[in-house]
Amino acid sequence: MSFLPCLSDDLSDESKTKIESLLTNIKTNFSDALKKHRDVHASISKFKKSVDKTFVDDTSNVASYFTTDTNNVPSHNATFDPPPNSPLYKTADSMTEDELFSAVIIEELIRNGHGSVATKLAKEVGFSEEDIGLKQFREVGAMVVALKNGDLNPAKNWLAASAETLGPKAKQLEYVLAKLEFLMEVQKHANDPAGVIACLHKIVPYAPDFPADFEHVMGSLVFLGQSLENTPYSDLSLKSPTKGTDASASTGCAWDHFGSAGGVSLPLLPLVSLCDTEEDATAAAGAEGDMCPMEGEASPNAFVRAAHLFGTVACAQLSLSSIDPLRTAFASGLRVLPKLHKLQRAFAWLTNYAPGNSDGTHTLPISIDLDTLAHRHNIFHCPVIKEVSTMSNPPVRLNCGHAISRDAFNSLATSERRKIKCPYCPKDTNRDQVMTLYF
Repeated sequence: MSFLPCLSDDLSDESKTKIESLLTNIKTNFSDALKKHRDVHASISKFKKSVDKTFVDDTSNVASYFTTDTNNVPSHNATFDPPPNSPLYKTADSMTEDELFSAVIIEELIRNGHGSVATKLAKEVGFSEEDIGLKQFREVGAMVVALKNGDLNPAKNWLAASAETLGPKAKQLEYVLAKLEFLMEVQKHANDPAGVIACLHKIVPYAPDFPADFEHVMGSLVFLGQSLENTPYSDLSLKSPTKGTDASASTGCAWDHFGSAGGVSLPLLPLVSLCDTEEDATAAAGAEGDMCPMEGEASPNAFVRAAHLFGTVACAQLSLSSIDPLRTAFASGLRVLPKLHKLQRAFAWLTNYAPGNSDGTHTLPISIDLDTLAHRHNIFHCPVIKEVSTMSNPPVRLNCGHAISRDAFNSLATSERRKIKCPYCPKDTNRDQVMTLYF
């Protein structure tokens, strides 16, 4: 193709040659750009299709994965012992999904000091104060708030009433209170060595049982009359930290958040275990997964640490976690949903080749690696009816040692059959030989 006819006759031959060369380069570059554009356009078109296939707007199928079909639940065998009732809540199996969700929200409100709001919501849902354990929360919350503010009497009263059920922990908690009393008294005798020695009678009896921590407390006397902040003994300080409040709030370590108008609030602290030394406590906290970064922040004082410790033990006495279930469920859900989404895509492929359950759905157990903090209790997944055991459908142990769920046993042990054959092995089991297993 020649461009010369398009050029003016007034141009010199040299100018025409340069223009022709320039136009040729433009044509070549334009062709290359078109080719590259076609390659990019194809990739962009495929990317849109991949996005549509990978991300779905409707997540109802993911939520329905948790829905249990209760229409065909076998009747319970009256010969079994009834499942134990919770000392704090209604049995979760007797709640609807809406009631269970409301119970979690109510507990979240109570734990964060909004007792009045929680009570109002409970009344709207139809729960009584006994159903949500408000009395127990108030008792624990009042003790925790008082201890945080330096009042040891509620903690002493609670410890005296719970000493038998606490077992060996009771003496450890007694030592914590004795240590606080010593630290409070010794501050009054900063310039009186005789007074300091007189205060030792509160803590010396515990020295043989807690030698490392006793040495730690004695070492803090070097700074007697001075602030323990920014020292190796900052955990023994009785003063509120003067820095790090904003930082702790931004990192989620709201260890200075206590009771409000509701009168109930459990602190969220880095977990403080019953250890002899501060290093052991820190290591245990990190192992539990409840450790917030505290670099550059002020350490909680001794009252706050003791308050969290007593709150944690009191929660354990009520079969509660020291961390609220709503936060745990949210953090765990962030890990569960991606795997459930992959499972949903697998089910969409399986429907073309394999039939689903009687209701047309597919279910498969999947393994999710959660933090230690999110672990609550073991569960049993029955291999016969492919369901997770509940309080109303607990696992039962057969004569051979294998276990199935109660409903599975009921479906196998009909009135005409006095014995059933174990699904795992050929051994038979009579009705009166099964035992309910409690996790």
